[in-house]
Amino acid sequence: MKKSKDQNFNFTLIDEIGGRVVDDLYFEKADGSQEKLTALQLVGMYFNNVKKIQFVQEDKNTLKIQFVGRGEIEPQKEILSLMINFLS
Repeated sequence: MKKSKDQNFNFTLIDEIGGRVVDDLYFEKADGSQEKLTALQLVGMYFNNVKKIQFVQEDKNTLKIQFVGRGEIEPQKEILSLMINFLS
């Protein structure tokens, strides 16, 4: 971020906004075919005992899942099993 050169305006100029590149998450199956999850599909999933959840795909076969739980939570049982079943 940098200051505006225009003295009439007291605004900060933003150089770049980083964020979402593609909404869909793509995965490669063992047979080489691709499976994808759209943002709408993710929004439609309900995870028990999860207050907030974020999905970050760093490469085609890696999905980082960050979440805030409500009380006791077993991620393998309540998040991963639903994701695996959905992709199967």
